[in-house]
Amino acid sequence: MYLNLLDQLTLLALDDDKGNFVSDSIALPYALAGGVMMELALKEKIGLHNDRVVVKDSSSTSDIMLDKHLDIIIASNKEKKLRYWVNNFGSSFKRLKYESLDKLIDLNILERKEGKILWIIPTTHYPTQNQQPENEIRRRLASIMTHQLKPNAEDVMLLGLVSASGLIKEVFGKENRRAYKKEIKQLLESDKMGQVTSQAIQEINESIATIIAVVATTAAVTASTAS
Repeated sequence: MYLNLLDQLTLLALDDDKGNFVSDSIALPYALAGGVMMELALKEKIGLHNDRVVVKDSSSTSDIMLDKHLDIIIASNKEKKLRYWVNNFGSSFKRLKYESLDKLIDLNILERKEGKILWIIPTTHYPTQNQQPENEIRRRLASIMTHQLKPNAEDVMLLGLVSASGLIKEVFGKENRRAYKKEIKQLLESDKMGQVTSQAIQEINESIATIIAVVATTAAVTASTAS
């Protein structure tokens, strides 16, 4: 069973019992978008040239969701910076989220449960049905962080996404948050890292910071106007 970076991040970001996302609502969309770009780079479908995303191979990835996003990049009338695609795909969070959730449901890893808040407002949860895939992801990442396992490119990408989406505490525990955040940063800055991965993490973090700044400014202006 192959789970791409988005699938793995989705599992880590979900509360297993409640079926709700535990990750920061602002950070997760851009982390998932960055995951799309990293996965395409991992499959050698895209690369960077003069700070622009270029298509290296337009053939199918054998993953419907990734193919959709690759086709969007191919259809673009000119080469664009990585930040453009992170922002573009991040703004389509619902599509990314539901496509990944649907895949995980089809694989019988998650289940969909419909309900209502106060018997009126419809709500949907995605509790875990099969714990094994997520447990294996967590064990692998824990082994890497305790230096029992050497990470490959995909592992480093996933660790970068875990950090960018604010999931270090959720995945590794509160007591390891500071030390692991620093260690993941060192991994991302190492010479072994691919150009797309390291830049994608940077773009994700900058996109998140920009969104937070805009939200804070809007809230301040609204409060000032109201007073």
